[in-house]
Amino acid sequence: MNLLAAGMNRLQGMFLAELVKRAELIKAGIISTQQCRTADHARLSLEEHIDTYVEHLQAKTVKGKRVSIAHRINVQRQLETLITDCKFRKLMDITRDAMEKWMNCSEQDGMGSRTRNTYRATVIAFCNWCLETDRITANPLSRLCAADEHSDRRKTRRALTEGELNRLFAATTLRPLAEYGRKSLPLSSEERKGHKSWYKESLVFEMLEEIANRGREALKDNPELIADLEWLGYERSLIYKVLALTGR
Repeated sequence: MNLLAAGMNRLQGMFLAELVKRAELIKAGIISTQQCRTADHARLSLEEHIDTYVEHLQAKTVKGKRVSIAHRINVQRQLETLITDCKFRKLMDITRDAMEKWMNCSEQDGMGSRTRNTYRATVIAFCNWCLETDRITANPLSRLCAADEHSDRRKTRRALTEGELNRLFAATTLRPLAEYGRKSLPLSSEERKGHKSWYKESLVFEMLEEIANRGREALKDNPELIADLEWLGYERSLIYKVLALTGR
């Protein structure tokens, strides 16, 4: 016990001496309080910084809206993937060279440009936060180049065919009434969650007219609502036609 107490006293003495030395350096103007905070943060693991960053996102608001849970989960997953793949342990391990190597390897493994850029944006935002909170003195990834999304498109856009446009116009016309004709179907025991034991049938195009007629029958005692829904469908279809014919 005496040895343990002596060891504890020695550690406390060393810690106190470190604090006194640091205070003297700050007082003499040799280092700043910001540099002291940066040095303290440098000792922490990246996992600890990421946990604090996710807590920051939970409290953050953007244009009056809170950051969604899904976004926070994605951010944490992407950062944890990077520190695992790149073997980052401390903030000082995050370098432009390491990230460029990761992006090149990910491209060779088949990862799309857009996906690589989402990882890039996530880690840059994390480093910006570290800079704002005095965890680092500069963002090492501020000049990390983005992947070229134009040269690696996974989906090529094209104009709708005449048949596809006609299906679109028909669907928008019938959709408002069809919403009132959808059947309620029971969920299987495996799919039930809480008190929800049913779901609405899907609006398949081939069945859309039949489902719309079913909705018209269900609302037969309310002709004004039927007329409003028919007008709404016509209005939506007309908007799509204007957009398609004007090339908007």
